[in-house]
Amino acid sequence: MKITLLCYAVRTYLILYETLKKVPPKGCFFDIDTMYQKEVPIVNVVQNILNQVNKSTAIVSRNSTISMNRCAIKGFGTAIDMDTSSKVDLDSVSVTQCVTGINVTPNKNKEIIMPLNMKNSTFKDVVTVARAPEKMLIDVDNCDFEKIKIGFDFYVPSEDLKEIGLPSDTPQEMLLEAAKLIRENKDKNENTLIELISNSSLGKWLNLTSGIVTVGTPIISNLLTYFS
Repeated sequence: MKITLLCYAVRTYLILYETLKKVPPKGCFFDIDTMYQKEVPIVNVVQNILNQVNKSTAIVSRNSTISMNRCAIKGFGTAIDMDTSSKVDLDSVSVTQCVTGINVTPNKNKEIIMPLNMKNSTFKDVVTVARAPEKMLIDVDNCDFEKIKIGFDFYVPSEDLKEIGLPSDTPQEMLLEAAKLIRENKDKNENTLIELISNSSLGKWLNLTSGIVTVGTPIISNLLTYFS
């Protein structure tokens, strides 16, 4: 026996409410009648709505300057989506119930990498506070993080991996480890740096052999230059 449209809508609402832990966003049921007529399973309707919520963005910034004071952003996939040429200053900003607080993508103009300043702000019920290229400066002052999974997720952009000569599937955690080794030992001689890189998890993943590679080896030279 087919359930009524009202029952179909109520079940969808209740599942969404339980999943999101909040009232579903306005407008998400605009085509519920069509879904009902097509006999789309409720689980599929819920997944489609969740996908829309996760893709939503409150603020998009490209090569611009944004200063936010005493503002609140709630219930978006991404609160702020910016590029490295944008300058964003947050003061007393509240970001809640979002998948990502701040997502930073690389701008084509690599010479300009603006800082991200976060002051007196709160991130709550957020999966990732900020995801940004590892060369970006993020200044955090007196901020509260509550019920989050990842604070800051730094990465090396795919375009940069290509320039370094690394495959696109290079593990990011290995790259960040290599970056730390190089920067912490920048005053060491070349042979020491080569040995450190070769013995790192990245070096082993790339099958680098200490004693065979040199500072003139393209991958070594590129890594030293990029993470200098």
